[in-house]
Amino acid sequence: MSLDFDTIRKLPWPTIELYQQLDSTNDRALELARDPTTEAPGLVVTREQTHGRGQQGRSWQSTQQSLTFSWFHQMNADARLSIAPGLIPIAAGLCVLDALGSLLPELSESMTLKWPNDVLIYGRKVSGILVESVPLQTSRRVVVGIGVNVNQTMKTMASFVQEPNSLIATSLIAERTRKSNSSEYTNISGNTPNRPQLPIDLTTVLTKIVSRLGASFADQDRSLAGSDEIAARAFSRFSYLNEKIEILGANNEISVGVVESILPDGGLVLRTDEGGQSGKHTVYSGSIRRLDG
Repeated sequence: MSLDFDTIRKLPWPTIELYQQLDSTNDRALELARDPTTEAPGLVVTREQTHGRGQQGRSWQSTQQSLTFSWFHQMNADARLSIAPGLIPIAAGLCVLDALGSLLPELSESMTLKWPNDVLIYGRKVSGILVESVPLQTSRRVVVGIGVNVNQTMKTMASFVQEPNSLIATSLIAERTRKSNSSEYTNISGNTPNRPQLPIDLTTVLTKIVSRLGASFADQDRSLAGSDEIAARAFSRFSYLNEKIEILGANNEISVGVVESILPDGGLVLRTDEGGQSGKHTVYSGSIRRLDG
């Protein structure tokens, strides 16, 4: 079901740009955000993205069965009253998770947040988030790029080129079909589903997500308790609770441990056990993978 541009134009954002095709919604949103005369919040949406960017230079494959957009927001000039930069992708991820969960409540409990910027369903990636910052003279703006796989079939998802150590991709309709067909989720190899599913409305998914983003970021006067609440919620929905993980960080630095908490500044606290010595290590960026055993 194609995006309804007429409905999107009625959203309460002062700047809205809609495209049939675009190289990258984040690139265009960054151009707009850098111009202080452009009113924020703003939204850039395209039906097809040809050169999308993901976290750590990865590409994001976009088709007309998926949703690709970028939303930009003016942050509070006083950093003490603004959400910590490291918490922004986590807060955005929770907005996506909440929106998708409200649309597909039968899958809500299976949705988790892979720190700091992916939403998973049963451990498979359904959405990715890329946050970029734009400094202005007296404040800053953030651009939140979001991709959601919506109506791709399992056969389509299986054809996606998987990058090394990347998660298996999925879509909302693929997971809804699995849920409908079998509680054991055996139909994951691209076989034709037993019961066809009606397409999920892309415009509804978009409006749900941007409404959550607007509500979450509109109150810029966030106290420390507000940041604590976001961090605690993110930890409760963390994909690998009580599991041993490895994080590949900058300069190929590897951290291994069990996640103990998420800090109000977005840091991930690992409980480590190296050489028989227990300790804690905080990581602020990197790529996570679960370790077997």
